[in-house]
Amino acid sequence: MTETERILEQLKRSFYKEAWHGPAYLEILDGITAEQASKHPIKNAHSIWEIALHTMTWIEAVRFFPRYK
Repeated sequence: MTETERILEQLKRSFYKEAWHGPAYLEILDGITAEQASKHPIKNAHSIWEIALHTMTWIEAVRFFPRYK
């Protein structure tokens, strides 16, 4: 397994299942409604919705970023 493959495997695990750090990202979000995710229960803190959008934006940025050799 190359280092790139290892990193990709760890990234997949952190999102889907068997993450090294505890529950995976999507496991934590499972069952959360859009209404719940959009709320701001803590003043001046980001909502779940905002954090998820931020995460997905960076995933897409990395996915489409030109690769340099």
